[in-house]
Amino acid sequence: WFRVDHNYINTFSKVIDFFYKTYISTLKSMETAESTKIFEEIQDILKYNIEIIEAISTDKSKRIITSLKATRNKIMKEYIKILKRGENA
Repeated sequence: WFRVDHNYINTFSKVIDFFYKTYISTLKSMETAESTKIFEEIQDILKYNIEIIEAISTDKSKRIITSLKATRNKIMKEYIKILKRGENA
């Protein structure tokens, strides 16, 4: 295994927060297909990075991991809303 330092975890967390804010703020102006494509592109990045960070992190990183999971869940909720909106269109 390799060790992920706290700077990486902080940086990844900031990237995901930025992505979430950007995604949510532009969601209303996007077509369903566009927003679905964007989510599909980031989904695996989120999943695997959270798994890696969780597997090799220290107690110091637990708060950040919890925050990342919460942000991932918010993105998923918005994604599901988009899919439902597409079904009802």
